[in-house]
Amino acid sequence: MGFWFEIAISVIGGTALGLLYFGGLWWTVNRIRNVDHAVGFYLTSLIIRAAVLLLCLFWLLQLGIVNLFVAVIGFFAARLVMVRRLGFSRQLSLKQKTGAT
Repeated sequence: MGFWFEIAISVIGGTALGLLYFGGLWWTVNRIRNVDHAVGFYLTSLIIRAAVLLLCLFWLLQLGIVNLFVAVIGFFAARLVMVRRLGFSRQLSLKQKTGAT
């Protein structure tokens, strides 16, 4: 494979991993109030998310350390996007409920 193709795979893979990991965290936090065993629910979610993340990052490491670094950049870029998209709307709704300015 060509160098730029591997870099593109790493960026896409890292971004997808970030969306999956932080999307799973968001889903867990939103559902945790409705489950009987919150700690078990959270720990199960954490273990699944961490296992998928580590397995995929290990696979990307097989392409090289540069590709792993690029994937990690894509991972944190996805985090920034999700925090801005989901976090901002959540803060707005909390301000509206409490009447804060």
